[in-house]
Amino acid sequence: MIVNYTMADANISYDNSFTSGAQFVINGLSDSANFIAFYDKDGLQARVAYNWRDDFLAGVGQPQGTYTNPTNVRAYGQWDFNVSYEYDENFTVFVEGLNVTESVPRNYGRIESQVLGVYQGGARYNFGARYKF
Repeated sequence: MIVNYTMADANISYDNSFTSGAQFVINGLSDSANFIAFYDKDGLQARVAYNWRDDFLAGVGQPQGTYTNPTNVRAYGQWDFNVSYEYDENFTVFVEGLNVTESVPRNYGRIESQVLGVYQGGARYNFGARYKF
């Protein structure tokens, strides 16, 4: 098992009430966490992971041409898994799923209800086999 929590902080933050000019900020700072459980024995490998990131300022400026308004990213988490079975040293079958709970990333402006973008990527699954010659 692997558990990780990272705290990122700075003495500089974006002031939403200041609207008349540019501000110095550091983009992309946020806390994040990962939880990974895995199993590996007798050719069977399994892994499940949850990855999370807190709200963060992606940058100042928005796609519609404003240069002083912020673009924030809402907190986001997703579950992934991978299972494989090694039949022998040459042949392996596997299945994996990414974002299996279909979490939806969202960007917003000064407040969370000012939605700038919602990105429905859905879950992705891969099935396959590998053979080594």
